[in-house]
Amino acid sequence: MRSQLYASVVASFFMASSAQSLPIDLGDAAGFNGFFRDGFQSGPNDSQGALAAGGDVSLTGYTVNTLGQQSVPALVAGGSVTQVGGDINGNVVAGGSYSASAGGSVHSGNVVQNSSALPVDFQTTFAQLDQLSQALVPFGTSTALDAGKLTFSGDGSAQQQVFNIDGSDLTSAWGLFAESMTQDQEVVINVSGSVINLDAGDYLMKDSAWAWIGNAEHVLFNFYEAETIYLSGAFHGTLLATEADIVANGGSVDGQVIANSWQGQTQLNAPLFAHHQTVAVPEPTSVMLLVIGLAGLLLMRRRSKS
Repeated sequence: MRSQLYASVVASFFMASSAQSLPIDLGDAAGFNGFFRDGFQSGPNDSQGALAAGGDVSLTGYTVNTLGQQSVPALVAGGSVTQVGGDINGNVVAGGSYSASAGGSVHSGNVVQNSSALPVDFQTTFAQLDQLSQALVPFGTSTALDAGKLTFSGDGSAQQQVFNIDGSDLTSAWGLFAESMTQDQEVVINVSGSVINLDAGDYLMKDSAWAWIGNAEHVLFNFYEAETIYLSGAFHGTLLATEADIVANGGSVDGQVIANSWQGQTQLNAPLFAHHQTVAVPEPTSVMLLVIGLAGLLLMRRRSKS
C-alpha cells in the first residue's frame, strides 16, 4: 500500500512537470542574427539582422542588418572592426577601433569606438549558453536515420518537443520530417559529434506532405559537442554551438547562429528563435502533493516500527 501511494504521488508530480517546456533563455544573444564568443570574419554576403562578436570583426563587401532592425545595435564587437566596402545599417559599438575603406560605411547609426561599456556581456552570456546547451540533452528522445530519412515523432501534445540525434545521421540525411507535431510547436534537436559537415543539402523541418515552409523560428539545433562546423547548405532554424568554430562555405541560415567564431561566406537570415514562454517548473499543487505524500509515508513507517 505504501509503495503504491509513493508511486502515485511521484507520477503525479512528474506528469505535471513534463507538461511544461524546458526554459530556453538566450540572454544577450536573443536579439542577434549572429552571436559569437570570439571573432567574425566574412567576405561578400550579408546578414538580415544584427551581429555581435566578442573578438575582432572583419568585413569585406559585407552588409550588416539589411532589414534595419533597431532592438539592438547593428554590430557589437569586443575587439576592433575593419570594414572594406559594404554597409552597416545601424549603430556600431566596438571595444577597439573602427576603420572603413573602399566605400564601406555606416548608415542610420553612429560609431562608438574604444568603448569600455559594451551593450553585450559576452562572458556571462556564453557561460549561461554553455549550461543551457548541456542541460537540454538529457530530455531528448533518440531518433535514428532510416534509409536516409530522419523522422522526428512527437507526442502529439506538448508545446516543446526535444530529440537527440547523431551528427553523422544529420549530415547523411536527405530529408527531415516531423510527425505528430504541428508547425507552431517548438522543436529542439540535440546533435552529437565534434565535427559536423552541413553540406549542400536542405536542412528543413517539414511534415510528411513536405509543408511547413517558414517554421524556422520554432526550431533549435543544439550542437552540444561540436568543435568545428562546416556550413554550406540551406539551414532552417537556430544553430546553437557555443564551442564550435564555424567555417562558412556558402548557402544560408534561416535563423540565429550562436557559436565560438565565424569565418567564411554564408548568408544569415533574420528569423530569431521564438521560445514558448512556459517554464519547466512543477505546479504548486504538484509540489504540495509530493510533500504530503512523502510525509505520510514517513509517518506510516514510524508507526509500523513502534
